[in-house]
Amino acid sequence: MLTEKPEAQKITVISYLILFGFLIIILRLWQLQLLEGDELRKTSEANRLRIIRVSAPRGIIFDRNRIPLVKNTPYFSASVIPEEFDSASVPALAMVLQIPEDELRARLTRKVQSPSPRSD
Repeated sequence: MLTEKPEAQKITVISYLILFGFLIIILRLWQLQLLEGDELRKTSEANRLRIIRVSAPRGIIFDRNRIPLVKNTPYFSASVIPEEFDSASVPALAMVLQIPEDELRARLTRKVQSPSPRSD
């Protein structure tokens, strides 16, 4: 009977420690969701737009007769977030991208499995 009491006390102490740990986790979740949720949401929205500049590591490559073999040409890609895109902006976007509106509307309605720089 004397050996059962210390074991029961150990179980009680361990139970309280586990309960205290869960309480700390719940309080932290409450803090992140309710107190800091709006600020964290704004931060995550700002993280979606990234401008990446990639400079060409070399110039034009010539052959021995000074005829260009390879030229560096700029490459541009446009990405659209469907939830944030207004369909009224299609004519302006088509003008900037220099493609017909019908083709742009077809591309916007097409489902893409994975994002990639080239859609064709």
